[in-house]
This record gives sequence, structure tokens and C-alpha cells, in this order.
Amino acid sequence: MTIYAKWIAADGRFAFSPDNNGGVQITTEEHAALLAGQSAGKVIAADSSGRPALQDPPPMTEEQMREAEIAQDKAYLASTDYIVTKIAEAMALGQDTAPLLDQYASELDQRELARVRIRINEGGS
Repeated sequence: MTIYAKWIAADGRFAFSPDNNGGVQITTEEHAALLAGQSAGKVIAADSSGRPALQDPPPMTEEQMREAEIAQDKAYLASTDYIVTKIAEAMALGQDTAPLLDQYASELDQRELARVRIRINEGGS
């Protein structure tokens, strides 16, 4: 089966169709390889002859790197928030908090570092 790949300049992408959409013809194997490469992090772009080809994605901008670091730090904080909740629950129930406090102490410096990086990356001090 033939697949048609038409470059859509306005979107910066190819439109793939089994019907003739005015694009270049590629095989189903080429189409599958393009999609597999895209799933692995490559970008489908037009080569010098206008055919779809896999390329490395452009490097992240400073803003994108900052946003990624903020997201990573916020995810870390969220993943360790349960320790604080468990300590509060144990205290309310009169249970031994020593094991939880030991675990929290080991995370405390990393949690504070994450908060500082978030403030810096979000433009605070």
C-alpha cells in the first residue's frame, strides 16, 4: 500500500494519507519507520528533496530548560509530600513518629534545594 506524505508548511509537519493528498509517495514500511522514530524522540521533517525524514529535535531553549527543571522540582516535592502528611497523621493518632522523622530528615535538604531552584527559575530570589 502507498502512503502520501504532504508537507504542511503552516504547521511544520507532514500530513499522511492513504489517498492522494498531493504529497510524495512513501511505502507503509517507510511510514512505520517514521512513526517509530518519532516515538523514540526524533522529529519528522522534510529533507532537501521534500521527502519526510527523521531528524534530531532542536535543542531546548533556556526557557524550556528552566520550565523542565521547575516541573521536575515540583514533581519531586509532590512525591515526598506524603512524608509530611504521614508525620501529621502519626502525631494525631499518638503513634511513633521516629521512623518517619528519620525519613523526612533525609529528604529535608533536597526538598529545600528544590524550593530554592523553583524560586530562582520562576524569577524570585
